[in-house]
Amino acid sequence: MNPAAAAHLSRASRVSAIVKTALAKNLLNDESPVLDLYDLEGLRGRFKEVQDALPSWNHAFAIKTNPIRGVMLEAKNCGLGAEAASIGELEHALQLGFDRSKIVYDSPVKTKAHLKHALNAEVVINLDNLEEIEKVNQLQC
Repeated sequence: MNPAAAAHLSRASRVSAIVKTALAKNLLNDESPVLDLYDLEGLRGRFKEVQDALPSWNHAFAIKTNPIRGVMLEAKNCGLGAEAASIGELEHALQLGFDRSKIVYDSPVKTKAHLKHALNAEVVINLDNLEEIEKVNQLQC
């Protein structure tokens, strides 16, 4: 059996055991038919692969991809930063204790108020165009 197939079977076996446990503990039932499962070992492994490939870069986990507290804390504990595309996401990263120098605010539409908030939070801001640069210059004067 090739390694990818073996890994898939191993993962399927673990998931099956978790689902059986969730059913036995009544975590899965008609009232609550959904359960999110995360392979934290796999997630940590992927984080490490990216960090090892580009060790001097700030790798920021996109909050929009999975804003769940436990997943975000796992990213933080593995040394990743947080990429925030909204003020709400920025606040989420701050509340979880991400290093401010590793939080990247890069909303596609940055109002002056949002830029001021990000500047006051002392996070990295990705400025996409001359208009945003001018807004920041005005705020800093």
